[in-house]
Amino acid sequence: MSLDVTGGGINKLFRFNVLSADLEAILTLSVMDNNGTASLTRTLSPSFNPTSVVFKFNEFDNVAAIDLTQVDAISLAIRGEENFDLTAESIVATVPEPLTLLGSAIALGLGTVLKKEYDKKQTKSQPKR
Repeated sequence: MSLDVTGGGINKLFRFNVLSADLEAILTLSVMDNNGTASLTRTLSPSFNPTSVVFKFNEFDNVAAIDLTQVDAISLAIRGEENFDLTAESIVATVPEPLTLLGSAIALGLGTVLKKEYDKKQTKSQPKR
């Protein structure tokens, strides 16, 4: 049986929700289908406050070789020191958070406005013929 982690194309990332981690750790998330494996590694910094580690689908190595709509297995490897303590809440396939989308929209809008202002200044500073 296989799983569509994209949720029909809606989901764009995995989010690993961590409640606390007392030491740094290396997290490697691997996604497997019949054709192979795609992996992505992230560093988890120590924190006693809830945090999320994001694994964007398009950043996995070898992601073009696997079908995220036909996933057979998902593996999360956690490497840390021997006395490493971690409290995790969940790992979910999801869309980017609304604030991320809002920030991207604001940046895009601001970039457009600044480009128009720059173009106006360039037009005014050109000598008339």
